[in-house]
Amino acid sequence: MALKLETVLEIDASFRLNAQRNFNRDLAYQKAKQEMTKLNVPEARQRDMDNLLTCVTINPAVSQGKQTLRNMRFTVAQLLELLAAGMTNQEILTDYPYLEEADIQAVLL
Repeated sequence: MALKLETVLEIDASFRLNAQRNFNRDLAYQKAKQEMTKLNVPEARQRDMDNLLTCVTINPAVSQGKQTLRNMRFTVAQLLELLAAGMTNQEILTDYPYLEEADIQAVLL
């Protein structure tokens, strides 16, 4: 079964957009690391930041390329909506046991 040209172009555009998002995220990550080095942030604190930054992922095959937490089908937007609705971190972790405190911290970073 052949794909229509429009479908192929949409898929290509989606992959290009996700590649640009990943590039922008990586660029922001590099700038943050440079700033932490300039500010003499301790190495242990930098590792903590590295771990938090890896919690948020973008994968075209998961949740239509939206930002997700650790490649799970739980989006950053969903977590922010829960926080905006007034749920505490502990309530969220109780209701969603597959999430970790680091996931919440990464979204708020």
